[in-house]
Amino acid sequence: MSLNILSVLPDVNASGVILQGAVIVTFDQEIDVTTYTENSFLLSAPPETPAIAPGGLVGAVTPAGGTDYVAGTFSFALNGSSQTIATFKPARPMRPNVKYTVLIST
Repeated sequence: MSLNILSVLPDVNASGVILQGAVIVTFDQEIDVTTYTENSFLLSAPPETPAIAPGGLVGAVTPAGGTDYVAGTFSFALNGSSQTIATFKPARPMRPNVKYTVLIST
């Protein structure tokens, strides 16, 4: 039996998201939460530090290469349908107008 993700909140195209809020993932079945570690559930975003063109040339400022991983804690619960709900609570507010990515290992 394969494990599927039923929903992720906030939704991928959501606007007006509470920046101090959590990311909630609902799986289609109960999972063995003892197999999860801090590296099993990651929230990432483009880095905050902008890069300036080599040689100090004046031009567009673009995000630096790489990824910032958001520190935080996660917890698990079961709903009435025996589906696991994973909640990630960032240690600090998320940045506005930034697309975050949820990475979940198997």
